[in-house]
Parts: sequence; structure tokens; C-alpha cells
Amino acid sequence: MKVAIFLTGLIQNRVDVLPHVKKMFDIIGEKFGVEFDYYCHFWNSKNKYPYYVIDEPLLKKLPTECIQSVDRAKFVLNPIQCITSSYDETLNSYRNSCTIRHNHPLQFSLDSIGGDPHYEDFFNQTIHELFFNRYEKPVDALLTWIKLHADWCLFIQISNQVHSAVKCLRMIYDTGNYYDSILKWRYDLLFDYINFGNTLVDAFKYARDLGGFHTEIAWEKLGLINFNQYEKVEDIPKHSDKPVSLGDVWWVTNYTDGEILKNLLYECYVSSALYGMNGIIGGQHTWLYDAIGRKIDMNIHLHGKINEGIIRFPDTIPLNFHENTDIQYINDRNIKIQPKGDNQKLMHDISFEQFQENVKQYFKIN
Repeated sequence: MKVAIFLTGLIQNRVDVLPHVKKMFDIIGEKFGVEFDYYCHFWNSKNKYPYYVIDEPLLKKLPTECIQSVDRAKFVLNPIQCITSSYDETLNSYRNSCTIRHNHPLQFSLDSIGGDPHYEDFFNQTIHELFFNRYEKPVDALLTWIKLHADWCLFIQISNQVHSAVKCLRMIYDTGNYYDSILKWRYDLLFDYINFGNTLVDAFKYARDLGGFHTEIAWEKLGLINFNQYEKVEDIPKHSDKPVSLGDVWWVTNYTDGEILKNLLYECYVSSALYGMNGIIGGQHTWLYDAIGRKIDMNIHLHGKINEGIIRFPDTIPLNFHENTDIQYINDRNIKIQPKGDNQKLMHDISFEQFQENVKQYFKIN
């Protein structure tokens, strides 16, 4: 059986997880007779915004990838092919969202803060303190840009995971290589492959033979509360308006359904995120279910947890991990200490008021 693994996300200072990812799949491949090909997506640290701004002093900003981490990933994983994206590739999608989502705003209704300047006036401009002096009311112009910047960063945080997945799928199909199954993975994700490797391999086989979208779990979500985890796919109220969430740290499709996601997933996901779901306020997991289970109407198959863990701090990986892959100890020292990723912390731990004062001081405009 031949499987394509595509990896997404930011590596940054977590390069020491990469050899464990590679060894993990090497052992799985040898044990279960699976041949893996790697495909990698990276983020370009240039062109992070639809304008140029020095963002180092800003409290809210998009994260930067380390070129040394990218080079290390290429060396360790030896991918068949890589692709690098800039955040500003999604500008057209963002523009479209600005003209429609005033009824379901993410954070600000940008149409309502048009005027002089209109938010479009900042695109392709170099933003610095003198830039705002061209307007009659520099403080108002600055406030418009601040709202635009915060909104752009939030849009990228919401859409970047699916954008990178779709870019990887397109890359795989452009090679012309055929695979029995395609696996989405993360650079910082390890799991208990000694005890649950067969579960993941079963997902490969079921995806190959049955088609559909294969992942670990689904559950209902109400506000910030998760409840009612579904044990099997038949329990999911597919055609109801309940806020169903879908696991997304890993997922599997076959070659045919991977092509469907390549063509439809990004637009359907962004539509769910930006334009609302019949009044349901959700997050990335509910938007993913809405996109795949409702809009694309793809069959979903649940395989259960594989005892995985996102590694925020590589030095917490025990030296004997590949002899004892129980991930609970690692999770206690990673997710419990830092539940949010770096990008989430940049976006949510700083209030808009704090960011506004930060920018005013930086540009020396009061």
C-alpha cells in the first residue's frame, strides 16, 4: 500500500520533533507494509500582509517561519516535493469576504469603516507613521488601518490550515503520482504508534476501499463547551443544524476523494467560517464539519483516538519514546502548559484596546 503524507503548519523551534515523526512512520511502514512519500508545505516569512509594515514591535502579527527549520525538515523528511505559500495569496478571498460578511462579521465589519481612507487604500502600500499624515484626520486613518490589520491577521489564522492542506493536495496531484491513501499530518504531532499504529493503518485501508473522509472523533459543541462525543459516524446528525465538530489534527482520504477536497474544501470551509452557519457560532472544527459533512456532503468515518500529542516543547520527548510511546506524560508537559499555539496566543491573548494603544505609540500618533 502506498500512502502520501503531507505535513502542514509552522515548525519554528520544534525541529527536534521531525526525526521522531520520520522514525515513527518508518517503523509503521516496515511493520504494516506501507510505503510513505512525504510532501511538505511551508510558510514564507515575506509577504505576510497585503501591505508592507515592519511588524516586529506590533503585539498582533502573523508568525514567522525560520528558514533553518525549513531546511532541516527537507533534510530529515526528504520530501518528494515542497511548496511554500505567502499569507497574502489569500487576498482575493479576503476581499470577497469583506464585501459579503457584514451580516456575519468576524471581528469588524470593514465596510462600515470605509470612508477616508477606505481599507482598500492600504493594500500595496508601505505603512509607517508618515503615511497617515496624508489624511485630514491621521488618527482616524490610523484606526482604520489598525482594524484592517487585526482583521487580516484573524482571517489568516482562521483560513491558513485549510489553505495549506489544499495547496498540498494540489501539489500531490500535479506530480501525477497515484496513492492508495493520502494522510494529512502536522510537523509537531506524535502518537502512540506501538499500540495504535494499526488504527491509523486501518484508516488507510478503509479510505482506500470505502472512500470518504477518515479521522478520529467528532463531537457536539455549544459555545466553549464540548459534549456528546460521537462513537460512530451514524450518530452524527448530518442534516441537522447542531454544532458538530470534527477532528482535524490528522485525516485520511483515498485518491479520488482527495481530489474532491482539492477542488472544494477551501471555498466551502471559508464560506462556513465567514458567512455563518444558520446562526451557529463555531470554530475551526465546526467549520470543517460543515464544509465536509454538509456542503461537500462527503461520507465521514470515525476511527477513534490514536493517543496523539502536539509537541510544543521538544525537550519533553523522553529518550525512550520509541520503546514506550505512551503520550500522556508528554501531553501533561505540553498541551496542559500551553493549550494555545503561538499564532493563537498572538491573536487572542492581546485585546484590541491593547493593540490599538501599542500601534499608536509605535507610530507616535495620538
